[in-house]
Amino acid sequence: MPSDPAAVAAALAAVAPAFSAWRSAVAATAEEVRGLLARQAAGDGAAAALGSFAAGRIDVGRFVGLAVRRAPADPAAAEAMRRAAAVLSALAGAPAGEQCVVRVAAGTSMRDAVHDAWRRLGRAFGAAHAVGLVQQGRAATEAEEGLVRGLAPGLWTRRERRVAPPLVVDVAGADLDVGALLAGLDGGAKVVLLVSGPCAPAPLVRLVTPGTFVLQTSDPAELAVLSKVAGPAVAALVPEDAAAFVHEPARGPTLSTRLVLRRVPKGAGRGPVGPWSAAQQAEELAQLVALGATDVPALASVPGVPAVDDPAGRVATWLLGAVDWKDLG
Repeated sequence: MPSDPAAVAAALAAVAPAFSAWRSAVAATAEEVRGLLARQAAGDGAAAALGSFAAGRIDVGRFVGLAVRRAPADPAAAEAMRRAAAVLSALAGAPAGEQCVVRVAAGTSMRDAVHDAWRRLGRAFGAAHAVGLVQQGRAATEAEEGLVRGLAPGLWTRRERRVAPPLVVDVAGADLDVGALLAGLDGGAKVVLLVSGPCAPAPLVRLVTPGTFVLQTSDPAELAVLSKVAGPAVAALVPEDAAAFVHEPARGPTLSTRLVLRRVPKGAGRGPVGPWSAAQQAEELAQLVALGATDVPALASVPGVPAVDDPAGRVATWLLGAVDWKDLG
């Protein structure tokens, strides 16, 4: 079922600065391309007006104030630039709610939905690449024109990744696949996952790396922190029975300073969720506890199991008490 509209609104507000940066870059590029085409048209008009007098005597491009890079005279290449300008203008003009919200239909692939969304938004970068190729004097071949149809994150430049378009992914817990985000979590990428229904307890733990901000929470108000994160960031709004934690790269150089566990649920009674077995869910939760063991001394207090002092022992003790071993067979 779709997420609550208030949650969607909170997610869009959280990624608003990232969307604004991307749209500003797209709008500026569209304006530059339109300017090139307009100056080319002005140059053609000036050449016609000057007639034979200008031939061999006047640099018409310089006469009408053309930039160093100018639109091509070749009709096919000029048409490719006009299509690129149209793509850029359309993307710059549409609101975030129409472009950044990805709703994954129940039982379908989140990986495909996210990939398609990034390619669609990547049309902006593809259009810019096509214009660059034309300006270099290369023919407007099908391959070059195809750039306008979409560009996956793996083909974005470092500069483009810094202004990566954000995504808000509305997905059922059974269809949640955080691996779908790996290709795009770079530069300034921002992703919010709105998870509905039962889900694994700690899916985002697999995304914890030194430079990536990761937030798993049940409080929509906490999503606002993404608007202040400079680097790649992903946040998930999850049900109350999932874990809650935050990994903030800016907090310090060590994992113990960066990762804070706020809630760690027990795994007893958990069954499979989508393709994720109880054992896989237990592994994710155990990994989260292991990473943040120094911050959660209370986790050693599992009923019926003696407490231990060392972090590794605490994790093992917790895992024994948290997993419903009947589900692991």
